[in-house]
Amino acid sequence: MNEKAVLKLLEAAWFRRIWVLQEVAAARHIVVRCGPAEIDGYAFFSGLSALKLPYEDYPGLQPLVMSVAYLAKGAAFRSRCTTSQAGRSSLNICRLGQLVDMYHNHQATDDRDRIYALLGMSSDDPGTSGLLVDYDISWAKLFKQLVHSILGSVSVDTWDDKAVAVTRSKGCVLGIVSVVDSVIDRNGKQLLRVTSNSLIDPEADSPYWELEASAEPVEKGDLVCLLQGAKLPTIIRMHNDYWKIIVISAETPERLQVGMSDDQSELPRLQTVFPYDFLLVWDWDLCLDESQRGNEYEDLMGYLAPKAPQAGLQTDCQKITRFWNSGVIRRDVEVSKGEKNLQKAIEVLEHILGNTDSLPLAGLGRDHRMMGDDMKELQRIVDLIFKSEGGWTPLCLAAVTGSEAVARLLLDTGKVDPNVQDDWEETPLLKASEMGHERIVKLLLSTETIDPDARGDKYRRTPLAEAAKNGHEAIVKMLINTGKVEVNTTSFFRMTPLMHAAENGHTAVVELLLSTPEVEPDFGFHPEGTEYTALSLAVRNGHEEIVELLLGVGQVPLDLSYYKELRIPES
Repeated sequence: MNEKAVLKLLEAAWFRRIWVLQEVAAARHIVVRCGPAEIDGYAFFSGLSALKLPYEDYPGLQPLVMSVAYLAKGAAFRSRCTTSQAGRSSLNICRLGQLVDMYHNHQATDDRDRIYALLGMSSDDPGTSGLLVDYDISWAKLFKQLVHSILGSVSVDTWDDKAVAVTRSKGCVLGIVSVVDSVIDRNGKQLLRVTSNSLIDPEADSPYWELEASAEPVEKGDLVCLLQGAKLPTIIRMHNDYWKIIVISAETPERLQVGMSDDQSELPRLQTVFPYDFLLVWDWDLCLDESQRGNEYEDLMGYLAPKAPQAGLQTDCQKITRFWNSGVIRRDVEVSKGEKNLQKAIEVLEHILGNTDSLPLAGLGRDHRMMGDDMKELQRIVDLIFKSEGGWTPLCLAAVTGSEAVARLLLDTGKVDPNVQDDWEETPLLKASEMGHERIVKLLLSTETIDPDARGDKYRRTPLAEAAKNGHEAIVKMLINTGKVEVNTTSFFRMTPLMHAAENGHTAVVELLLSTPEVEPDFGFHPEGTEYTALSLAVRNGHEEIVELLLGVGQVPLDLSYYKELRIPES
């Protein structure tokens, strides 16, 4: 079998043209002919399904071919009569939303034909969808009508010069795609498993979903959401600060369906609360090769940016909103996955606050509202981030990113507990001490209610231990000078701050700790040599200066059996 020859054939324009689909869908017998050779259509496409062709070298080709195969293989079983709906004939293949998911990457000279060519195959009632062939309306208007027919009365932006729809909608998350069969089966189906979100039924088994091969394949980690007003779930993927629509209308497993008619949602009992704000981008011309996408993201955001005189600040505030909303959604599904976007939102806010006069900022976050468009926009952002459990999330994020202005803004409200723990049971002070953000540590220590020795997470780490471990001498000094930290406190692994500093070779921190009267240089000593000490850790890692410092204090025993194979410098 000459695989390259087969793939060359599959790259022919015939497989890419949108009007070909209607011809294939209407046919009751198909013959594939290339030059003098010909083969029965069912046999040809069944054979393609059986072959293990290297589609990975041909981005986007497999969905194109498999979607045509889905129609072609049904030709022999097709009725001689078409279905009549509202005075029109229909091939009644499936719902329009599913047809669009499968075929929107097919080509047409006129973009409007990418929708019109599918109407004759749709099982939807045109009287309900409002979609009729009309070449007097623009592509942008038609595309918007299509989105509304599938998702309901959502906010949609479209353009005549691009096949992109930007949608804003409230919604909920039904689950996350946990398993995907990368191989499209012989029937053109893609099998995936969706792990249900706790909002639905945390005890339920993860159901398998069987979808027609979509123009863009579903991947592990994609989210399944239900948008307010939509009849079927939508599968989406986070990209930068927005969500890409992968499958706009996904059929649910039979066990989730409740026998509703086509004009009703199939999921009415699963979710009636829509807590999240989604910014969704449906891009029909999406290049599957990320390296070829150029400035696509910047161009798209340029279309959405406000054109008002305050566009600079408003654009930044919109960016914060996008990063924050997308990060909150992702974090609520998988805690670690949303952190990056939430941090970006805080960093943008830090940039804004750093370039804004301090006097107007004094009122932000308090009960009264500032006047002026700029302050109203900033107040909206503060209100947005305060919705997160009283502001603890942004304070922890500010500690990680070193965003002093944001941390000060949050603390000045008097509404944020500086000792609050995040999802990992870590306090803002612990995070700032670990990252080496001196100004954040100083700010937090100036707060009256701060506990400088609070233990964080299951490993019982303290800010002093983390600062010592990472060599942040100035922070170690600040923490010791509070007089409120236990300098010999140990973590889950029985490691003191001195031991952390000695193990990692932080000479200046070791010297600082040894100058503190309360520090015990021989902490961990055991006559049988079964415990670590600062000296044993320094010797093991070859930190000679630290070994000399520890020996110099004259309080470190030297008769431990595990030293005998290591060279200890003479004191």
